[in-house]
Amino acid sequence: MNYFERIRLKDRFAIRGTIFIVLGTIGLLVELLFRTRPQIFVILLYGGLIGVSLLIIFTITDPQLRE
Repeated sequence: MNYFERIRLKDRFAIRGTIFIVLGTIGLLVELLFRTRPQIFVILLYGGLIGVSLLIIFTITDPQLRE
């Protein structure tokens, strides 16, 4: 089952991971583009959020959708 099929079937972990990736990307872009002096710790935190979200999307599947 691929990612888009999981989203279509409303796999809650894929949906949560997507939401967290969007939030992490927005935060990372705000930090890099709109701050005069971006803080490396905040950039690492947003990068970690994106990384954990990718793990959630590609490793955890909803038990109700298992085949």
